[in-house]
Amino acid sequence: MRALIDPEYVAEVENSFKVLEEDLYKMKKDTDTADFVLKTLTGTKVFPVHKAVLSNRSNVFRDMFAINMAEVATGEATIEDLDEDTLEELIHFLYTGGLSGSQYDIISLCNAANKYELPSLMNLVRLNMMSAELDVNQLLSLQRTRPVLC
Repeated sequence: MRALIDPEYVAEVENSFKVLEEDLYKMKKDTDTADFVLKTLTGTKVFPVHKAVLSNRSNVFRDMFAINMAEVATGEATIEDLDEDTLEELIHFLYTGGLSGSQYDIISLCNAANKYELPSLMNLVRLNMMSAELDVNQLLSLQRTRPVLC
């Protein structure tokens, strides 16, 4: 048995998801309502974020906020193993579910996807890698993280 779905209904559902995506992107840009800050060890940028978004997208962030680690008390966390570009890409993904199209280190983003338990980010990176030009060192690094990529 087959059911016919009204194309108008499909368009409205797709529009609802588009509006949600746009609203989350606006939220990412809204530093006034941010309640936490991420930064890197060596960088100068700070990234205002919303704990609700991070904790709902990543169990690692959820656990960090739930057990009241020292970072929660100070309102900021230093991500020691990511550079600013990779952290920015990770945050973009957490808010939008997609990649920004900006430059990022593939290996570093794969490691971040693994660390923060984000298999959908890993899948996006894997799809993006199919069209990327990698040098020999990057290929060797990917070979070491292969169990994560498969």
